[in-house]
Amino acid sequence: YFRMRDLRKALSDLNKAIALDPDHSNVDWTMKCRADVYRLQGNFDGALKECKEIADKFPGFAWGPYMLGVIEYERGNYKEAAVHYQKVVDGDSEHLRPFAQVRIFLARSHLKQEAAKALAKFRYTWPGNEWPA
Repeated sequence: YFRMRDLRKALSDLNKAIALDPDHSNVDWTMKCRADVYRLQGNFDGALKECKEIADKFPGFAWGPYMLGVIEYERGNYKEAAVHYQKVVDGDSEHLRPFAQVRIFLARSHLKQEAAKALAKFRYTWPGNEWPA
């Protein structure tokens, strides 16, 4: 149902799977999928809660902090996103490390753009108070 974008049904099935066997060996992936569904539904609070739980329960599972970064990035919280991505880069995930490095670059680029806009606004608001070149 997830791939068919029937998110309501996908969430229902994921919830059932976790309720039936909360200790099964792939519960980390099931929870990651549930976080994806919440995010795609626009339920960022639910997705953040799920990802924080993943990070707490499975500290070696790089998808927890990676997804926290994705969600914070989508919310426009670029600084927080970069912090979560850095945890992936510093960890043991060879698979996710390159993706996290690219996302750190994107998050920092947004921060630089915001800083440039703020400086331009300052210069416009206070002419003559420009920074030395």
